[in-house]
Amino acid sequence: MSKKIYKIALVGCGRVAQHYIKIIKQINKTSIQIEAVCDIKKSKAIEMSKKINSKPYFDLKKMFEEIKVDLIIILTPSGLHYEHSNLALNFGFNVLVEKPICLLPADAEKLYKKAKSKKLLLGVGFQNRYNKAIVFLKNALDKKLFG
Repeated sequence: MSKKIYKIALVGCGRVAQHYIKIIKQINKTSIQIEAVCDIKKSKAIEMSKKINSKPYFDLKKMFEEIKVDLIIILTPSGLHYEHSNLALNFGFNVLVEKPICLLPADAEKLYKKAKSKKLLLGVGFQNRYNKAIVFLKNALDKKLFG
């Protein structure tokens, strides 16, 4: 039996996207494929797409109209999380959005209700759990180095 390949797309090609790419590569190089990336800064989208062999987009709606993926990961500035997540849900995509999910709790509730009504997954990520300082602290806690 062949292994399922999960296809994903990244919205936002900044610093946080670099962390997610590193995490995705650590998970399993063969089960996750980044199909597309989108950023309003064309140079960022093109540069990232070359690094990970994916298609670059500069218009989010156009990307959503053209791609077929299992998951959209929203990595844009916090003030855009609601807009981008809502659009992805409208197009029928499962969504993982970097924290915070939204700036307003009411908007988070709207996203939750929309995802539930469409039977889509909506999750919030926190990529800093793998940052060097957090990993160091976790190891120190596991070794009971604190009194």
